[in-house]
Amino acid sequence: MDIKELKGHFDQAATEMKGLVERQSEELKKYGETTTETASEIKAVGERVESMQGDVKSFEEKLKDIEAKSNRLGFGSMPERKTLGQMFVESDNFKNSRERNLKSVSAVQVEGSFFKKDITSAAASAGALIDAMRLPEIYRDPADRPQHVREFMTVGTTDSNAIEFMCEDVFTNNAAPQFLAAANQEPAKFELVAKAKSDITFELKTVPVRTLAHFMVASRQVLDDANMLRSYIDNRLRYGLALEEDKQILYGTGTGGDLEGLMVNAGVQNAGDVATGDTVLDHIRKAITLARLAEYPVTAIMINPTDWSNIELQKGDDGHYIWVTVPMGGEPRLWRVPVVETTAIDAGTFLLGNFTMGAQLWDRQQSTIRVSESHEDLFVKNGVVILGEERIALTTYRPQAFVKGTFDPADENGNGNGNGNGE
Repeated sequence: MDIKELKGHFDQAATEMKGLVERQSEELKKYGETTTETASEIKAVGERVESMQGDVKSFEEKLKDIEAKSNRLGFGSMPERKTLGQMFVESDNFKNSRERNLKSVSAVQVEGSFFKKDITSAAASAGALIDAMRLPEIYRDPADRPQHVREFMTVGTTDSNAIEFMCEDVFTNNAAPQFLAAANQEPAKFELVAKAKSDITFELKTVPVRTLAHFMVASRQVLDDANMLRSYIDNRLRYGLALEEDKQILYGTGTGGDLEGLMVNAGVQNAGDVATGDTVLDHIRKAITLARLAEYPVTAIMINPTDWSNIELQKGDDGHYIWVTVPMGGEPRLWRVPVVETTAIDAGTFLLGNFTMGAQLWDRQQSTIRVSESHEDLFVKNGVVILGEERIALTTYRPQAFVKGTFDPADENGNGNGNGNGE
């Protein structure tokens, strides 16, 4: 019996034992005891496993014997090989030099010895004797994004394929003091005077749930033999969904299968480019003002690492840094607002606003991984498809709670371009 066949027997025994234990559990619940038949089958499987353990021990002894033989350079039948040092001291040249008390030794020829040429990494030299050290970690390029947009939003769950919500369309506020009908009318008699009338209209909006998904094809044998690889693929599929989710929340077009992203939503305020004479710091502060004028407190500023670096590296005319913050383990802030430094947003742009009140992300189906061989001809090829999928929706209740803007990421001084139009 070879090792592959032995492994097959062990797997079969494990499967049988699992089924018997489940049957035993059902019998205990139903009858309060295990049936004689089930107990007999469990005992039989146990005896088979014990007998296979002897085969395992035999394999281990053979492997040890092979390993011991491979570690002996002589391999039993080959003559003992002397080291270069032994051949040198036993050579005639070395013996003659010692007898004559010479301070030097003529060249010693070791031709015909074990080492006939330089020892290199080539396969014909010492290379075959050297095993590369394999590190267990798989290093990703690029590394994982540490934060995702959903972490700064309110997230809910839904059981539907669409979400409806009412938005205030137009509010005409005519609130005013109640006036007297005549100049000489007594204050006690104005209760029958008509009061001011205000108007408000609403709009029903519907947001569909969208599906994000991707898959990979792998060999069933590879996944069986390398459990770490299966786990790694699962994690990468989930991470890929998270990256696409960031993109959809910010830049989804709202058409086809896309969400309507915050950077695309027509109702989001646009601060435009840096105005003439302004710095990037001025520009962001004015964008914060736009959100505050819309009565929404700003909870975060999303900015690309390139742009955040340019802001922190701005210097005055005397060479000192204008904006230096040392949060000591806390969060970086700009104009008292937390800064989210993320590659999810494009360089040269920013988005700020109230990410907890202005919009909400909905999970219809959280990120899941499924495996199937029912794809094309994978069944006959011993292949499987691993699918990562999620279903989400984005409701933007108050577009005015957000302000987007642009600036030139190459402008390290943060100055405006002179025309206020970004041209």
